[in-house]
Amino acid sequence: MKGKTSKANFALFFFLALGGGLLLVNLTKNFYGCFNGYDLGIYGQAILKLSTFEDLNPFVSIRGIEIFKDHFDPVIFIPAILESLFRGGVNLLIIFEWLMFLSFLPILLNITERSNQYWFLGGLYFLSVGVVGALLYPIHASYWSIPVWALLAKSVIKDKLRSVILLAIFLCFFKESYPFAILGLSIGYGLLGRYKHCLFSGLVALSFLIFIFVLRPVIFGPVFGHGEELVRNLLNDHVYFIYSLILELNYKQFAQNWLPSALIGILGLVNSSTRRNAFLLFLLMLPILGIQFLANKFAHQYSFMWSVVWITFFALSYDQLKVGKKWKVLILLSFLLGSFKYYEFGLKFLAFKKSKKCSVSQARITDIEEAIKITKNFQGRVLATGGMSVALLNKEIKLYHFCSHGDIEPEYEMLVLEKNGFGEIYPMENKTLEDLITKCKNFGKIKYESQGLLILEGKFNNNRCLDYREGQCSQYTNQN
Repeated sequence: MKGKTSKANFALFFFLALGGGLLLVNLTKNFYGCFNGYDLGIYGQAILKLSTFEDLNPFVSIRGIEIFKDHFDPVIFIPAILESLFRGGVNLLIIFEWLMFLSFLPILLNITERSNQYWFLGGLYFLSVGVVGALLYPIHASYWSIPVWALLAKSVIKDKLRSVILLAIFLCFFKESYPFAILGLSIGYGLLGRYKHCLFSGLVALSFLIFIFVLRPVIFGPVFGHGEELVRNLLNDHVYFIYSLILELNYKQFAQNWLPSALIGILGLVNSSTRRNAFLLFLLMLPILGIQFLANKFAHQYSFMWSVVWITFFALSYDQLKVGKKWKVLILLSFLLGSFKYYEFGLKFLAFKKSKKCSVSQARITDIEEAIKITKNFQGRVLATGGMSVALLNKEIKLYHFCSHGDIEPEYEMLVLEKNGFGEIYPMENKTLEDLITKCKNFGKIKYESQGLLILEGKFNNNRCLDYREGQCSQYTNQN
């Protein structure tokens, strides 16, 4: 920012303080075991195991698969190194993700011209449903790419090819779908006659796509198919597939999580002085948006990069866009309408200890402490509901998650069951859990029981009391 002022510095400190409040919410939620295994338990277990560097593709029992057979996100080695040095566990991962969230603030400060711009654009960032919603739903390796998306957008706008290529390469280590975004950018360059840019960015995209979808299964073995069924349905009966998609599309989530930032992109496309850059960024983001349309998944954790890219564009094109007060108010309100609930929840959680998904109480802390004592040196397989699958994370425990959509073990020796609303049991339904508790008590010894937790030791399998899996956890596939 040219001529940095005390107002701009004050704005930065204000946003840092607000971000600190969001971190406090997450750390407190983790303290009370209010997160479930998707995705904090999955990545938490993977990174804890990676931190020993004994197995570079560890089996994640919570997910039921080796980690790099699921998503392709080798960037998780970075927090694994930090965990090996500092031993902070899940709290360290939450803090790491929070730092990636905050990393956008100095980038934004650098590319804005005036303090009032920084207030406005920083406000949009903190009101972005995708950005804040995903932060309060930790952790996702893809989310750590926030500074890379911002710097890539800046490099595209500034037309710095070397930076574009380097950042594009780095970006592809965060998620297997990101090379498609780079391929979209390459096509955009080609359509604009920037053939050198098209060639180099296209080579980056195709190289990663070949490795991820052709060589990875050869190296690691069969990988989990993210989207293959969608592609098959689209190719086999594309008319019916598209018709069904239009009828069933989650328009509400799209409007809340994607539409506000899209307003900025639309402004850029209709303005002749910013159209080229807006077009390139639109082609960059179009594959990501297309993938979410096909999957009908528009939740916050899928849309954060959309907000980051368009806010970066807004900052670098602020004067050219010449956005009037009415448009600013409209954009601000569109961001505010979706994000207000997250700040309302955070305030209620911290100030009044209110949560719909877990008990914020001393009794809950006692349950967690007892569960850790019982499972710490247990040699058998432990099957736990959502909140406990995170609270019990330990690289030495054979810990599994109810309703896992990976491989299921034939038998478990211990069940850890949260009940009466004391813990987050997603994606299991309450009725399923109640039936399971009633049946499984007949096949195991009670090791611990309280109002909010039941721990059973014995032999548990489908022939006894674990036949819940046949369709009763299918809501996971519709929501995650």
